[in-house]
Amino acid sequence: MNETDCYEAIAAQHCAPEWACFRDVANATGFAGRRRADAVAMNLYPSRGLEIRGFEIKVSRSDLRKELATPDKAETIASFCNTWWIVTPAGLTDKDDIPLAWGIMELGDKGLRTKRGAVPRAPEEVKPLSKLFIAAVARAAHKELDTIRQNWIQRSNIEEQMEARYQAGVAAAPREARFRIAALESKLAGARPLLAALGVDVDAERWEDKLTKDHGEEAAKALCLGRVLLRGYGGVPHAAALLDNSIAELQRVRTALAPMIPAVEVKP
Repeated sequence: MNETDCYEAIAAQHCAPEWACFRDVANATGFAGRRRADAVAMNLYPSRGLEIRGFEIKVSRSDLRKELATPDKAETIASFCNTWWIVTPAGLTDKDDIPLAWGIMELGDKGLRTKRGAVPRAPEEVKPLSKLFIAAVARAAHKELDTIRQNWIQRSNIEEQMEARYQAGVAAAPREARFRIAALESKLAGARPLLAALGVDVDAERWEDKLTKDHGEEAAKALCLGRVLLRGYGGVPHAAALLDNSIAELQRVRTALAPMIPAVEVKP
């Protein structure tokens, strides 16, 4: 689990339309930018107070210890936030180690959960957003948008690629079919001795009619499986997957039929 995993969990929990979430936000732009928060989320609903949450992500105990050694450094950005949170992988920290006002979130197998809620600052203790901090948030947002633009693929390009792949598949189909049919022929050849021992003419159109009551239930299973073999041999490519299971079942059937046809030696 890395920092990106934690950030994506934060962003998923603080998403539109209620929240806007930004990654790697400094306290200011230019030389004034001395401190960074791993994430900042702002509530967009006036009815909910337009709350701002700051997040510090720590994925190793050494980084967490370093952060806790100088907790006052967080104030550079935390002073603009209503609440401040530490986000770690599950089990990384003991809540007694974290300043009481900070909230704790843990990311585990079941997602991001709150281990301890943050204590909100009194309204008068929250600094008004400075232009420098707003500029830093805007820069973080622009950076994410720029990454999206660089990785953006137009729909027309996707459709062209899909069409090209489809045409390549159509062109390769006859060759692929020949390989499949050759494989089916090989597998059918291995099954012919067993089918012949049961009195089955694999070249007859209605060979399943040759089933007699004396063959019993196991013989019936063998003939039904043989029918799958013949359908594949007739040129149905997807029968190859069925054959893999059918051959294994035929081996089991052969063992069960051995006492009925002791005079016939059937090789695998």
